Amino acid sequence: MIIRALVSPKNRKENIVACQRIIYQCGLLHGIWNMLTIPTIPAQIIIEVLLNTVGDVVRDNIENQAFVNSVVNTSGAIQESTLFNLLYAMICDEEKSFSLQISILYFLQCYLHKNKIGKSIIIQTLSPQTKNAANQHTMDYFLRSGYLSKDIVASWCSGILLSHLVVDSPKSKEDILEAPSLCHTRVAVLIFICTLLSNSSPSVQALVSIENGIAYIISQIRDQSMEDDRELLIQSLCAFALGLYVIFNNNKIPSCSSESIKQIIEEDIGINLFQ
Repeated sequence: MIIRALVSPKNRKENIVACQRIIYQCGLLHGIWNMLTIPTIPAQIIIEVLLNTVGDVVRDNIENQAFVNSVVNTSGAIQESTLFNLLYAMICDEEKSFSLQISILYFLQCYLHKNKIGKSIIIQTLSPQTKNAANQHTMDYFLRSGYLSKDIVASWCSGILLSHLVVDSPKSKEDILEAPSLCHTRVAVLIFICTLLSNSSPSVQALVSIENGIAYIISQIRDQSMEDDRELLIQSLCAFALGLYVIFNNNKIPSCSSESIKQIIEEDIGINLFQ
């Protein structure tokens, strides 16, 4: 509790940074992390001391986050990694407690805060290693099953974690959209976007202002290699979204006006694709 008090977000920024640096340099962070991996440690200690403390020690600290990056998957087998075990405990463990779920989520939020490498470590696991891989033993499965779960806490935790994977990271947004195993999530997001665009010129203007937003929609429509029904559904939703861009566009952004998008459809995509 003393260590956590030293790095509490309520403290002055310069005091937090100084304490975080000392905790790392003296080896205390390494020692706390080793305790986190001991299976015999009582859950209450893990909740109240280890997870929350490590979270505050690494939050917004590049050096401390780099240490965690180096140890989260040292075995090379994702089933044995600390991240794997934490996600399992937060989402899939039948004996999980609410306080443990929230503590794990808090640690992961702190770990991923402005941590591009940490985000990439998790996002790289979202595609199965092989088509025949037992998908019930992947982080991808945990996040999908959690997001779509009837367990409202597991679903909420999965959704919040996914949002922290992509916040302030254009590269992560592109990577997670390319993850084929998150099809249901992509469909849900596209349905939401289409609903948002319908009869709302301000929404269209806001979304066309997002860098590479239109480019991604167009790339999905142009992709002729889609044979899977789920991918075709995504392609159709993207085409529908592009149509909404044209219909409800207020044309305040010349490069993304209705006429410019129509020209792209006719010359680049091909009008036959919509007939």
